[in-house]
Amino acid sequence: MQLIDRDGGGSVDRLEWIQYLVSPDPETGASYFDFELRNTFVDIDGDNDGSIEIEEFVTFLLQDTKEFTASAT
Repeated sequence: MQLIDRDGGGSVDRLEWIQYLVSPDPETGASYFDFELRNTFVDIDGDNDGSIEIEEFVTFLLQDTKEFTASAT
């Protein structure tokens, strides 16, 4: 979360999210830009306030993990 929340405000806004996702991987230099970024941001931003609070991010990660582990069994 600290890597994404560049201003240390405790939430991730759209600009921080996009900056994180389009920044090159420090090991490979590869860029991860994805045209579905806006849709993903909207999915995570549960209260639609334009920011992803840590609780929303954790919820997203837990849901994502549950879907992955359910399909792996």
